[in-house]
Amino acid sequence: MRHLSANEQRNCWLLAGVLLLLAAITALHYLTSVHLVPYHVVYRSLYFLPIAMAAVLWGVRGGLITALLVTALHLPYMLFISHETSDSLLDNILELILFYGVALLAGILSARQQQQRREALRMRTYIDGILASLPIGVATIEPTGKIALQNPAAVHLIGKEVHDFPYPIQQGYSECQWQGRALGIHRSTLSSALGDVITIEDLSEQRRLAEKIRQAERQASLGRLAGGLAHEIRNPLGILRATAQLLATRLQNIPEVTRYTQVVTTESDRIDRLISEILSYAHPRSLSLEAVAPGPFLEQLLQDCQPYAEQHSILLEIERRDNLPIISADTELLRQALLNLLLNAIQASSPGQTVTLSAQQADTALCFAICDRGPGIPDTIKGRIFDPFFTTRDEGTGMGLAVVARIVSDHQGSIELEERPEGGTRARLCLPLQKEQP
Repeated sequence: MRHLSANEQRNCWLLAGVLLLLAAITALHYLTSVHLVPYHVVYRSLYFLPIAMAAVLWGVRGGLITALLVTALHLPYMLFISHETSDSLLDNILELILFYGVALLAGILSARQQQQRREALRMRTYIDGILASLPIGVATIEPTGKIALQNPAAVHLIGKEVHDFPYPIQQGYSECQWQGRALGIHRSTLSSALGDVITIEDLSEQRRLAEKIRQAERQASLGRLAGGLAHEIRNPLGILRATAQLLATRLQNIPEVTRYTQVVTTESDRIDRLISEILSYAHPRSLSLEAVAPGPFLEQLLQDCQPYAEQHSILLEIERRDNLPIISADTELLRQALLNLLLNAIQASSPGQTVTLSAQQADTALCFAICDRGPGIPDTIKGRIFDPFFTTRDEGTGMGLAVVARIVSDHQGSIELEERPEGGTRARLCLPLQKEQP
């Protein structure tokens, strides 16, 4: 036997109530003396109650069916009994017609109300769906201070109900720091004294992007300035080096002159290498893209750097992974960037420590990681680590990581240096994967 649903059970109880009410009114009608006309007029008027109830509950059809049932119940009285009293047949007929009129009117009004209720529910569901999909938090506050509505983003951004937010939310726009997020909060008054609406937006990503743009603009300006200076310096530097070589040739019998000119030549070569790095940063070459298999590429990089690592008593390891996707990159520039990061990791490590190379897929990018167990990067310099000419080593030029950042940017990739929980630094260089051809 099928169990009735809650709605079906409710309808059954309501139907039983309407039928019971009809039976009670009819019993009063027929058990009362026919000569008590005022009572019969009242009882007949009571039939409007179940008719209206049926019309409200089940629409026009329910009202008309109930009116027909009332007609069947009242017809014997109207045809055979009412003529013995002063209760006229015309009054009874008019009241029967009125029964059907009430059924129609109540049914139509009920149908309209139900339609409006369904439309309001549909609109509420539609609005709730929009609010739930918004990345910004939205909350409305009644004039009494009660929260009328708030979407999930509002609770997510502040971690609690809006009325429990510890910072006072003033009219207009304000910003605050909360749980590591930069929040922009705007409060305005709704029309017709309906209360206030509050919007909450997470500004952290915007600020991070703005900082990246400012950093890129600063680096570009420094690069242009450095490129111009490098060209101006290289010409007199070449003359200085040529003069030193000429003196060394003509005065080679004087040991002091030979020694001093050798110093000039060596330092000139060092300055020339620095100028080459500056020019490489300021005027990067166009990319020559080709398919790169990460596994063999890292193996070759490790072999190239192995002698330098052995010289510093550092062990190099590769975390090998199968089925890595092919990427599209300029092989020489990618090698230059990873080699620079690898040399930095070796220089930051103590003898006997291990530097690990790895590659893995992360969503739509392939990420190379170089991990060391050195002292890490102080928080005070993290924001400047990729700036040109910034270095923490006496013998450094400050151009290595700046060139790495430029190479990664030219590949539409990303580069970040982060602390490792077990100590040391992880350099993470990510390049986008090749797009599949349709």
